[in-house]
Amino acid sequence: MAPARQKARLHAGFDRLSAERSFGHRTRRAYNRSVGLEGLGRLLIGGAVVLLVLGGLFLLLGRLGVDRLPGDLVFRRGNATFYFPIGLMILLSVVGTIVLNIVFRR
Repeated sequence: MAPARQKARLHAGFDRLSAERSFGHRTRRAYNRSVGLEGLGRLLIGGAVVLLVLGGLFLLLGRLGVDRLPGDLVFRRGNATFYFPIGLMILLSVVGTIVLNIVFRR
């Protein structure tokens, strides 16, 4: 290892002896809460936008009749109804596969 590099590592506190001495010693870090809250705010706004787009997409697909595709199973007994959308699951799987292949193509 080059002497300058070794000296820099020792200066940064990477030597074994100083690591052993400070092992049980806690140090206080300055924490900026505004940065953490700002990131959380951006995450929440991004999530809200995604939910808004998905909600609009589901409304549009419902009006186009995608909820009644061939292959969907519906069982009705008295007041209970069981709906199993096999056709919609296949359609979403194919569309998702195509989109992910386009996005992650190298």
